[in-house]
Amino acid sequence: MRSLNSDGKVTAASAVILLALSLTASFPRCNAGPLSMARQLAGATVAKASRAATAGLSPAVYTVSYTATGAYRSVQAAVNAVPANNKRPAIIHIDPGSYSGLVVIPADKPYITLQGTNARNTVLTDNLPVRDAGKNGLPHEFMNTATLCIYASNTTLDHITIQNAYVQKSNVNGNQALAVTVGGDKLVVDHCRILAFQDTLYFSHPDPRAYFSHCLITGAVDYIYGFGTGLFDHCTIRNVNKGHYGTITAPSTPQNQRFGFVFMHCRLTSLKSTPAGSVYLGRPWRPYGSTIFIDCYMGKQIRPVGWSDWKKPKLRKTARFAEYNSRGPGANVKSRALWSRQLTKTQAQTITAETVLGPGNWWHRPMNGK
Repeated sequence: MRSLNSDGKVTAASAVILLALSLTASFPRCNAGPLSMARQLAGATVAKASRAATAGLSPAVYTVSYTATGAYRSVQAAVNAVPANNKRPAIIHIDPGSYSGLVVIPADKPYITLQGTNARNTVLTDNLPVRDAGKNGLPHEFMNTATLCIYASNTTLDHITIQNAYVQKSNVNGNQALAVTVGGDKLVVDHCRILAFQDTLYFSHPDPRAYFSHCLITGAVDYIYGFGTGLFDHCTIRNVNKGHYGTITAPSTPQNQRFGFVFMHCRLTSLKSTPAGSVYLGRPWRPYGSTIFIDCYMGKQIRPVGWSDWKKPKLRKTARFAEYNSRGPGANVKSRALWSRQLTKTQAQTITAETVLGPGNWWHRPMNGK
């Protein structure tokens, strides 16, 4: 039987029971429809829970669902239930459904995993534009208006969608609306969709490092931007601009930071309606902004010149933009901006996950199932 407290929430005892079920039962992953708490644990989570237990960890288990008795009804409620300054990993399972409202993972709650069963049917959504910050009790700083704000370290996102739906309604430049703010170090994002239009994914300060694997990220204007370090591995970067203008990255990398945004084995695609030659690979939000593409496919939407100086020619002397082995109709390297770089094979081989993200192999931590 499920053990509940007076608020109808899952207690520690019920979490232990559910974890035991996950280790003794075997159910196929379901791609549609709500899953029970036990089945969700037994299916998508069993490998991760087993690895965590083998590594000497004992994850606490929380469930978010509209249908399961005793589950939290919002993702934020489950996050709030995780103890402050926790040392124990917390797995928050999210049943299929669309969950509205801002979600904040504060700095004092590390080691949280938000886990869905399929990114297409497990959605965190909101529709708050930056211009509404500070109105009617809403967050005052624009970085806090993202659908998901991550300020804790060692957070994992697994098979979920995070979207700012406001930007899906508009195709007008100037409508910044963030999907994710990255403010905590060692973020791992695996098989997720991050959807917005302008300013989709924001690194709020230099310290955060993040690893994205097999993700879809959409936007049109400066939609991967900010100060931190991000490695995008086998991701699809899709431009959804229907007009004549677009920029994928807007790095503000500090001068003493070796890497900003690095894309490896990614596909740069667009809507069919996006004009050919209408999208820049990047422009420097700050003088030493850094973006590198390695072994990436580039669709017709990429401008032959590749890079923009943001109409500030002096930035050409400091911006750090480079490519290696680009392919596809947008990989017109002979026409690239002369102030960008084409890396040699030897130079590209020195850029690895470890050189970008630092030592420790934390991006392959067991909680990510790798």
